[in-house]
Amino acid sequence: MISEDVVNNILSEPIFVDKVKEYKSLQDNLYVIDVSADDNYRDIYRKFYRTGLRLRVNVKFEQEYLKILQSVKNDKNLTPVLVLDLVSAITGCCEIVFASKILHNVDTSIPIYDSVVGDEHFGYKRKSGETLEQRKQKNLQMYKDYCESFIRYTNSPDGQKIIELFDKKFPEYKDVISDVKKV
Repeated sequence: MISEDVVNNILSEPIFVDKVKEYKSLQDNLYVIDVSADDNYRDIYRKFYRTGLRLRVNVKFEQEYLKILQSVKNDKNLTPVLVLDLVSAITGCCEIVFASKILHNVDTSIPIYDSVVGDEHFGYKRKSGETLEQRKQKNLQMYKDYCESFIRYTNSPDGQKIIELFDKKFPEYKDVISDVKKV
C-alpha cells in the first residue's frame, strides 16, 4: 500500500509544483504553435523531460525530434511503431523512451516509458545487442506490456490514491492533466 505521507511530500516539493506548470504549458501550446520552431517551447520541453543532455549535445537530433512531434501532433491514428520508426531513423538507435514522449504528448492517456518505473517497478528491461529491427520489435512488445502494466497500476487502489491526492493538491488541474500523467 502506498504511503499517503510520501505522496503528499512529493506533491509539495517546489520542483514538483514547477513541473506541473511546465507540463501544463507544454500541453497548452502543443496545438497552438509550431513546436519545432519555437525556442521557448523547446526549452521548456528540454527542461521538463530532462532531455537536456541528449538534446543539447546533438542539436540535429533535437531539431529532427521536434519536427516529428510537430508533424504527428494532429494524427489521431498515431501508432508506437510509426513514432519509433521516425525517432529511430534520426540516430539509428531504438529510441523507445523518446518515442513514448511524443506518443504521450499527442495522447496523454498513453504512458511515457520511464526506465526506473519500467525496470524497478514492473521488471521490464530494454534489450540491446541485436539488430535495430530486432531491438525495435522487442522494445515495442516491452512497451506494449509496460503500458498495460501502467494502466493496471493507474486503476489500482494505489494508483487511484495518487490521483486523488494529486487532485486535492492541484484542483485547478483535475480535469486538464490525465490520470496517467498524475501517476
